[in-house]
Amino acid sequence: MTCSHQRSSLGFFSFISKKPTNNNNNTPVSITSAQRAFNIPEILEYVLSFLSAKDRHDSARPVCKQWYAVCKGLVPVSINWHLRLTPGNTNGDESDATNKKQDDLELLFSADHVNIRVDNDSLTTATSQQRLVSWEKMMAVLSTLLNECDRQRVHPRLRTLHLREGILEDFTVQLGQLPRLPTLVILRIDVIVQWDIIHLFTIFRACPHLAELSVKPTYAANVPTRSTYLTTLQSSAITTSQEHDIINGSHALPPMTRLRTCCLYNIVVTEPALAAILKASPRLSKLVLLGCYNLVRQEGQVGSVDNYVDRFGQGKNIIHLVGTHCPNLKSFHLSLSRGGTYSLSAREAAVVNRITTLNLLPTTPSSLNVHEIPLREILCTFEHLIHLRAPTAVYHLEDMDLHGLLDRVQNNRCRPTGTAISNHPRRPVFPEDDPAVARQYIWVCRGLRTLHMMVSPRNHDLDSTESSLVIFAFLTRMCPRLQELHLQRWVMHLSLQGGLCLLTRLQDLERVRIITEHIDRMNETDLLWMRSTPPSSLKCLAYPLLPHRRIRNCLRKRYRGISPRVEGAAVGSKVVELGRELGMDLSKLGYAEDVYDWMDEYYGATTATTSTTAPLLYNESTFFLPKLQSFWVETPRRDSNALLRKFVKLEEK
Repeated sequence: MTCSHQRSSLGFFSFISKKPTNNNNNTPVSITSAQRAFNIPEILEYVLSFLSAKDRHDSARPVCKQWYAVCKGLVPVSINWHLRLTPGNTNGDESDATNKKQDDLELLFSADHVNIRVDNDSLTTATSQQRLVSWEKMMAVLSTLLNECDRQRVHPRLRTLHLREGILEDFTVQLGQLPRLPTLVILRIDVIVQWDIIHLFTIFRACPHLAELSVKPTYAANVPTRSTYLTTLQSSAITTSQEHDIINGSHALPPMTRLRTCCLYNIVVTEPALAAILKASPRLSKLVLLGCYNLVRQEGQVGSVDNYVDRFGQGKNIIHLVGTHCPNLKSFHLSLSRGGTYSLSAREAAVVNRITTLNLLPTTPSSLNVHEIPLREILCTFEHLIHLRAPTAVYHLEDMDLHGLLDRVQNNRCRPTGTAISNHPRRPVFPEDDPAVARQYIWVCRGLRTLHMMVSPRNHDLDSTESSLVIFAFLTRMCPRLQELHLQRWVMHLSLQGGLCLLTRLQDLERVRIITEHIDRMNETDLLWMRSTPPSSLKCLAYPLLPHRRIRNCLRKRYRGISPRVEGAAVGSKVVELGRELGMDLSKLGYAEDVYDWMDEYYGATTATTSTTAPLLYNESTFFLPKLQSFWVETPRRDSNALLRKFVKLEEK
C-alpha cells in the first residue's frame, strides 16, 4: 500500500513538473515554483483522503522519518545547560566527570541556542567558590568543543548564548574565561547589579561577530529570594592608566561591524571607553543605556562608584559621542541614575535632530512634572520628528500664546470700566515683534503624528477658557497630521468656547486622551460636534441658535475690544508672516474669531445670525473626525460619574 501511494504521488508530481503547450502556437506555458508549492498540499490531501486511518498512519510514519533525517541539520536546536551546584559536584569521581563532559560535548555539538542557568534547588544556597568552579568546568567543555570543531574543520553551530540569573558571580574572572566564539551572534546576560563598561572589551574580544548584546535584568533576577547572592558591585578597580592600556593596548577592540543592537542596563560609563566602543561599532542601529552612571577614573587611585561627576555635563558628552560615531542609529535611550535632569544644548541638538521618534519617559514615580526638558526647543528644531512621547514634560502655555492674548484678557478682567485697553502684552520681547524670536516658537516638525505632553503656565495661573482655546488652536495649526494626542493639564475647559471643537481640523486624528484634575464649563451641547452621524433635521434647526448666541456673548465679554489685526495691518506681525511662509494661517490663533470661523465651517452659516426666522443649518459636507477611534477624558482625583453620564447620553443619541 505504501509503494502504490508513493507511485501515485510521483505521478501527480511529474504531471506538475511538465510544461503544458499551447495547441495554437506550441509555445510552452511556464509554471512558477510558487504555483507548484501551493498545489503540493492540496495534492497530498487529495491522495490521503482515499486511505483509511491506519493506512494514513503507516504511510505518514516513514515520510516523517525521512523529513526528520533531511531537516535535523537545518532546524535550530536549543538546549538548557544547568550548573548543578551541589556540595559534591566540585570534587566528584573523575570517571563520572569525564562521562558528564562527554555527554555535554555531544549535546553542545548540535546546539544552536544555549541557555546556561543555575539549578533552582541550589540557586540561593551555593557558595561563590562553587559557582566559579562550575563555571570554569563549563568553559573548559566549551573550549574542548571548539577545538574539536577545528580538528574536524567544521564551524561550530552555536549562535545564541544566554547567561541566566545567578551565573555570573564575578565579571572580571568569569568573562575572562570565555573562549573565543567566532560564530556567536546573540549574547544575553541577566544581571541586576552595577557593572563596569570595561567588561565590554572582554566580551567583544571573545565574540567579535556579535550582532546583538543585551545585559539587563529579568523578572526572575529581580525576585528578592533569588537575588540574595548579588551583593558585589561589578566595577573594575582600575586607574586611568590601566583603562588607557585596555583601550589602546595590544588587545584593542576589533571592528564590530556586525553589531546592530546593544542594550546595557545599570552600567558604569567612562567617556574614553564609550568612545572606543562606539567608534568600533559604526553600524549600530539601537543603543540603550538605562540606569547609566558616569564615572571619571582618577590617576593613581582606584575609581569607585563614589567618584561620579556632574550628570549634566556627562550626559551632554554621551549624546554628542553617540551622534558623532553612530550615523545609522535609529533608536537611542539614555537615562541617568541618581536623579536629576538636563537640557539639550544647541550643540547637541545639531547632532541629534535627525531622529524621528523621541521618548522622554519617567523613570521614577516622582517624575510627574518636569519643567527642565526643553520641549519647545525640540519641537522647533527636530524637523524630522514623527513621534514625541513626553507625558510628564511640561510645555509652557505662554509659549503657545503667540499673540500675547492671555495677558491682554487678564488685563481686561482687572481693568476698571471705561479704562482704555492695552493691545500690547506685558512681556518686552514677543514673537510678534522679532522674526528671530518668532522662529523659536514655530514648530518645524510638520509631520508629527504622536504627541504626549503636559501643558502648564510658567509664572502665574492661567486656568481660563481662553487658555484652552489657545492650546487647541495652537496644536491644530502646528501639527496638521496628528494621529494620537495625549494632553495633560490641571484644568481643561472642554466646551465650544474652550476650542476643543477645533480638533475637527485634524482629519487624521485617531486617538485623544485628556488627563485633567478639573473639568469646567462642559455641557452635553458642547460635545455634539463629536457625533459620527449628522443630527436630525429638527435638531439641526433648533440646536445651534441659543448655544451659539450664548457662546458669542461669552467670548465677547472675555475678548472685549480684542480682535485680530485687519489684513492690511497684519503685515507688521512677524508670527503671521512666518506662518504664511510655512503654509499656516496664524492671524486668528487664540482669538474668539477662530471659534466663529469653526461654527461657520461646521454649520455652513454665519454666527452673526440672531433672528429665529433664519436658523443656522448643519453643513453635512463637514464631517466630524472620520478616523477617530477613541476619545478619553480622565479625572484621577474627581468623581467622574457626572461626566460619564454626559458621554453615555451622547452615545445613545
